[in-house]
Amino acid sequence: MPDANDQATGLRRILRPGRLRVLPVAAGMQGTGKTMVVIELARAAAEAGQGVVILDQSRGDVAGALSLTWRRELDDLLSGEHEYSAVALPGPGGSAIVPGARGIERIVESGEDGTRLFGGFAHLAAAPSLVILNLAAKDGAGCRLVPADAEMLLVARPTNPSVTATYSRMKDLVRRHGRRRFRLLVNRADAQAAAALHANVAEVARRFLDAEVAFGGAVAAGTTDLGPVFQALEHWSLAEFP
Repeated sequence: MPDANDQATGLRRILRPGRLRVLPVAAGMQGTGKTMVVIELARAAAEAGQGVVILDQSRGDVAGALSLTWRRELDDLLSGEHEYSAVALPGPGGSAIVPGARGIERIVESGEDGTRLFGGFAHLAAAPSLVILNLAAKDGAGCRLVPADAEMLLVARPTNPSVTATYSRMKDLVRRHGRRRFRLLVNRADAQAAAALHANVAEVARRFLDAEVAFGGAVAAGTTDLGPVFQALEHWSLAEFP
């Protein structure tokens, strides 16, 4: 039976006003389905009634996958040239998409973390409760916007090239950006195969990188249902703002 103190803590987290959680998502190589995961996770969260923003550090991967055109991005918002409503694009399930490659680069180069940025999102008129930070394919610097002790999601496929690339990306994130906590989501795999792959990756990461890799779930081939992953998010140790 759950401890009463644990239940009370959980209720305080759920009901905390202005609570904004940030989930960085990365992959070791193209072709893992990372963009699909970001889109469908946003859809699942939005359809469950959460306010969701996809902050896209890529050069338009999310907007392109949804056949959306964009002319403005986060940098235009930071400079004060345009309001949020002029930058945000309509996203899946009622979520929003904010292209952000130049804006994120600007913040990282300034040496700031994400406190002011995500604090701004938390104080929007229709404030989101979740920001999905879609990291660029080869640039992990955007993860510096969230505290190093927060988890980030790695998307991989059950193939040798993908697993090798995922480990390489993890090593870069650990050594260059100080990350230590990850979740591994295996795309196009059944639960058993995904769990076995995760166990191997987690052991290697623990031994050679001193990093923690928790299981982030599996997405079976032929489906894009990220509902179970969204439901598990409540138990993940994500960055929280303001």
